[in-house]
Amino acid sequence: MVSSQPNLDHLRQLSKEDLEKAGEILSRTGYYKRLQSSNDAFVTRQAFRVWLASKDSSEIAKVISRLAVLAEPKVYLFEENPNPSLEEAGALKLLGMPKDDNQNQYKESAQKQQLSVEHI
Repeated sequence: MVSSQPNLDHLRQLSKEDLEKAGEILSRTGYYKRLQSSNDAFVTRQAFRVWLASKDSSEIAKVISRLAVLAEPKVYLFEENPNPSLEEAGALKLLGMPKDDNQNQYKESAQKQQLSVEHI
């Protein structure tokens, strides 16, 4: 869960062995720097384990919350710029694409191709 309070409530119910097992699982994620919220350039797995072992249940609950955010699927929306800059227009030219009305022709052709693929 993203909220740390339910994580903390669940961690308080775990035995010491289960807490150690949770720490081992967290140390397998590979997100050491981000889970630790470290300013260091690189955090090793061993350093993360030592850091995690020194933390209490409330800090481990926060680490689990950070992991939940990292594990969420991300969706990025890209808008088409109706007025491309000179650099974008140059890139379109390099790619062999017109920057004006003829571009609609490419879009329509792509849509027709997509429709024909869907009918197969």
